[in-house]
Amino acid sequence: MTVDQERVSAVVPTYQRAHLIADALDSVAGQTWRPFEIVVVDDGSTDGTKDAVAAWAAAHPDIPVRFLWQENAGGNAARNAGIAAARGAFVAFLDSDDTWDATKTEKQMAVFSDPGIGAVYCGLRETEAETGKTLHEPPLSAPDAATLARLLVRDETGPTSAWIVRKTVLQAVGGFDPDLRARQDWDLWIRLAAQTRIASVPERLFSLRHHGGPRTASDPTRELRAYRAIRAKNATLLAKHPLPVRLAARAAFHRRSGRVRLRYMGQRWRALGHYGVAIALWLVHAKRSAPGAAQSLEPNHRARRPGNSEPLSTACVSPISRTNSQRRRVMACADMPLSFLMRSPRLAGPTWFQQPGGATFPPTIFAFCATAAVCN
Repeated sequence: MTVDQERVSAVVPTYQRAHLIADALDSVAGQTWRPFEIVVVDDGSTDGTKDAVAAWAAAHPDIPVRFLWQENAGGNAARNAGIAAARGAFVAFLDSDDTWDATKTEKQMAVFSDPGIGAVYCGLRETEAETGKTLHEPPLSAPDAATLARLLVRDETGPTSAWIVRKTVLQAVGGFDPDLRARQDWDLWIRLAAQTRIASVPERLFSLRHHGGPRTASDPTRELRAYRAIRAKNATLLAKHPLPVRLAARAAFHRRSGRVRLRYMGQRWRALGHYGVAIALWLVHAKRSAPGAAQSLEPNHRARRPGNSEPLSTACVSPISRTNSQRRRVMACADMPLSFLMRSPRLAGPTWFQQPGGATFPPTIFAFCATAAVCN
């Protein structure tokens, strides 16, 4: 059976989205390659989401809408219920507060003409739900962003609304992990990459909409627990990869932990410790890697500093730099604010680091914080 004969099921998990879900469903109905069914899984909403879906379905009799209601069990359980109920050979995920561009399904399904491809994702833009204003356009992923080695380091692909996956592959890997309360998409992409080839359409084909409802970032402790759980789940798989991949994965873990603690929890000292470990690991990673290897494993792609034509990833290859600009590019590889970490650009001499508020502390305390973070 050829791809143009296959059927796509749009799976839309929802919770308390009565005011937004019609926009999501409109974007499915407006596809140039329209899914043959929409499976809405309501995770115990009490705000009239069921009535909103029923009204939309009544106004669109040309596309079947199947509504499933369950007691509140989380987004993972809702998506798994949608996968189980889907009758199509392909499952296209759409969160009920996001919207697809009209050609999203068509462009992604064209990639499935290769029978060895098990999943396809695309780029996104971040918009304001109320006005439609574009807030941010993240860089598009590198073509090899979804290889297993890269996904074990960090997720450079996209959230669930970016993905279409063969149902047989989803069933083979067991769907979403119901025990994870955050970053469940990244966990699934790792398992998909271990099972099948993943491709991408390098275009922004859906809008991730910002609104007043809750998102994972509103519960930073949940995100930190998820990071640790995913790291523990994949420890055996990661151990089979070369040392540069293992170092990069550990550095990325500390960078993420530092970011969450700094931005959402206000734990500046613990964040600094994590950032310090990330820097140290990246320096070791770059030293252990052959020229060009750091770029292929964790390139921080397409990012460039103003006035500098050299990609940040290239700077990682030579960590023992002697110029201030080179040192700063190495620090930038850890993806953290330099103003938070450094007061003086002279890393070769007695350097003093500055914490927010203007207080400073010497490198010995910085090293102590880094050591403490390792033990956490």
